[in-house]
This record gives sequence, C-alpha cells and structure tokens, in this order.
Amino acid sequence: AVLFLGAIVSFVDRQIIALVVDDIKLDLGLDDLQIGLLQGPPFGIFYALMSLPIALAADRRNRRNIVVAGVTFWSIATAACGMANSFWHLFLARIGVGVGEATLSPSAYSMISDYFPKEKLSLAMAVFTMGNLTGVGLAMLLGGALIVWLKSVGPVELWWIGTLEPWQFTFVLGALPGLLLALLMLTVREPLRRGRAVD
Repeated sequence: AVLFLGAIVSFVDRQIIALVVDDIKLDLGLDDLQIGLLQGPPFGIFYALMSLPIALAADRRNRRNIVVAGVTFWSIATAACGMANSFWHLFLARIGVGVGEATLSPSAYSMISDYFPKEKLSLAMAVFTMGNLTGVGLAMLLGGALIVWLKSVGPVELWWIGTLEPWQFTFVLGALPGLLLALLMLTVREPLRRGRAVD
C-alpha cells in the first residue's frame, strides 16, 4: 500500500509541470522549445540513466532506505521547481525530480518480489503499477483544481522564500505529500531477500 502511494505521488510530481506550462512560459519568458526541453530531457534522460546504478544498489543495499532517500530528494527537487526563476534553475530542478524518482521502481519491484509468494506476485505488481496511472489522473484532476484555486488567491508570500506565483506555489504544495510519504515509508519493513544473497 505504501509503495502504491509512492507510485501515485511520483506521477503527480512529474506531471505538475504539464498543468502550468502557459504560466511558466509567461512568467519566465520561455519559448516552446525551452518548455519542451523542460518537460522531457531533464527528467527522462536522468530517470533512465540513474535507474541502472540505483537498481544495482537495490540488489545490494536496504531498499526501503533507498526509497526514503529518493522520495525525499524528488520532493525537495519538486519544491525547487517552484522556486525557479530561470530556465536553467527549473531545468536543474527537473533533473533532481528524475534522479529521485528513479529510486522507486527498481526498489519497489525488488521489495514486492520478496514480500509476496509467486502465486500472489502478479496481483501485487499490478497494484503497484496501477499507482502510475492513478497518479496521472490525480495530477490532472486535483492539480487542475489546485491551480484554479491558487490563481484566485494570487501570489503567495512565504517568509523564508519570498513571493511565489500560483504556478510556483503549486510545485511547493505538490512536494508536501512526498515528504509525508518518506516518513510513512520509514514504517515499512525491509523484506528478507528470497533470492541469492549478494555481498
């Protein structure tokens, strides 16, 4: 259940940018090429590249702790997206989201395969994978409603950050569930490895 929630949160955080494209373009003075670069390469390339070393770490280290570190990192990076005031700042923050989120799937698949017997493994994997599409749907549904509400409120003043436009505050609020999830993940037991032990 916690890993399912993790899948939901990861997809919400990666999809937020799609909901605020016009506001980012207007506020940061970006063109369509820059917006396209922000939505694809920084997240996708680094997500793919980091999945390999993270998968190797998941084969050898405590997977629960890898997920906790990853969720915390991608949540901080999501908040950093909301504090961006330039193309490159947002680009680097999106790289951070991709790197952090790359921790979830390899670790979760490994943990689930050790948690469940073979006859229940397919169902468990399906439930985890269902979190991806649930996250996309919630990002569009709840994220859209949140943005409409924040636009009605206008810019928000945070004493430790400064003034945030509605699109920026959307990212900051979007980071909060991930930080709560990281704490919840600490309650998850690292399962005993059923396969060959790796030193």
